[in-house]
Amino acid sequence: DPEAVMFQSLRNRDFRLIWFSNIFTAFSGQMQYIARGWLIYDMTRSPMDLTWVMLSYMLPSAVFSLGGGVIADRFSKKSVMVISNLFNAVATAVLAYVIFVGEVTFWHFIYFGLFNGTVMALGMPARMSIVPEIVGEENLVNATALQTVSWGLLWQVYSSRSLPSTKVGQWWVPRSSCALLQCFFSYRCFSP
Repeated sequence: DPEAVMFQSLRNRDFRLIWFSNIFTAFSGQMQYIARGWLIYDMTRSPMDLTWVMLSYMLPSAVFSLGGGVIADRFSKKSVMVISNLFNAVATAVLAYVIFVGEVTFWHFIYFGLFNGTVMALGMPARMSIVPEIVGEENLVNATALQTVSWGLLWQVYSSRSLPSTKVGQWWVPRSSCALLQCFFSYRCFSP
């Protein structure tokens, strides 16, 4: 049966949990990336400020990803995933509060962008390298394909949504919820 083969990795309970965790991670990261852009542009109307805010989130990925690989190899991957998701959840909740009370500035976006981008860069290698340990060599190609397709579809679905440029602050509450769900799914990955 072709459908059974297409989704064979999802028969593995641990992979299902990590797959859902990765979907929440990707969705919340994309939501945050787009919402930051809309909000900073709405606040400043400056394309250069928008560029700096986007770079503050993306540059740490290029700089710290190799360090994330070392961390993934030397420490428990589950612990790295849970800790990185917890840090992102707390940072996002703090930024949501600053936005809510109306005290947000351009520099808040730069600082939180650098922090969230660094945490993402340090945690993502653990999230990716745990998959072969979970599914084994026989299902690795299938598991990788499922993850890749899921992320691509999420990006298409999320980025095609119409975002209101004047009510972007409303997007931070779901982002915080997604970040907390990331912690739950990462923890459940190897729980009995």
